[in-house]
Amino acid sequence: MASKEFNKAVIGCVTAMAEVFNRQVTDTTFSAYSMGLDGLTPEQVTQATKLALAQCRFMPAPMELREMLTHKLSDRAAKAWLCFERAVTKYGHV
Repeated sequence: MASKEFNKAVIGCVTAMAEVFNRQVTDTTFSAYSMGLDGLTPEQVTQATKLALAQCRFMPAPMELREMLTHKLSDRAAKAWLCFERAVTKYGHV
């Protein structure tokens, strides 16, 4: 069972993201984020939200918030570049 601090962090963070990303949220939204972020500390939820607000164009799913905690920006950039190189090799360039 989630702690009051965890639930408070999820509600505050989902509300903040909904405001920034212009999304409507319901009790089900809070419940889904709570389930998806279960096991994180309130501090981790807040940190992931700060990263999302700084780096995302769209409201991230709970799984994406989790990934933000484990993958540094430089790691994600390297992965994106690798995908780009593979696409150029496979499809050519313009």
